[in-house]
Amino acid sequence: MTIHDELIDLMSSCRDDAEYMNSNVSRTEGDPRGTCFWYMYNRIKITEEIISVYDKRWNPNILSKLDESSISEIHDRIVTVTRDMFVDIVSAIEKGTKDCLKMYPSSGIKESTLKKANRLYLRNIMLSSCEAGVITENDLGRWDDVLLIRNLAVHENSVSDRTTRLAISDIEIIMRAGRMMKGPMDTYIVLTELALKLFYDWLISMHERFNRP
Repeated sequence: MTIHDELIDLMSSCRDDAEYMNSNVSRTEGDPRGTCFWYMYNRIKITEEIISVYDKRWNPNILSKLDESSISEIHDRIVTVTRDMFVDIVSAIEKGTKDCLKMYPSSGIKESTLKKANRLYLRNIMLSSCEAGVITENDLGRWDDVLLIRNLAVHENSVSDRTTRLAISDIEIIMRAGRMMKGPMDTYIVLTELALKLFYDWLISMHERFNRP
């Protein structure tokens, strides 16, 4: 499967989530539980459109004539484009999580989170959600992985501050302190897919536990 095919699948999955939220969870047209997924769908669509241009430009005939250095540059461009998508999606999830918390005032998760810090941070929201039984310890660990890589991408240009290996979905990310993280070319697509699933599962769990007609 090509990078473009993976983005098409990711976009389709996000659209399905958005449509489900609109049909089964959202109460009004501007309900954040639906609009946040449509925003993320559009963000993935932008990335898919950019990659589709690359696909046409780098057809097999052209690629076969390029040297190893040129192929590496193409790899870096794809990673940059998909990394930007991942960062934007996680930021949208953080905003969406805060907005969706307002829809479930009886959960007490907002209050619990604010006891940990004077602002609502996504990691602390998920920690409070885990304490409340909304998500599992395993999912909290996966949130930690997603947020670790997001923070390194935003603040450190993806240069790791530690030496470790992360197994995420079906990929492995290698980190060495002071060096750029390494993973397959679709690393940030896989991470985006994971972040979307974690957010969707969190919101469904919140709705099942704390929805009040």
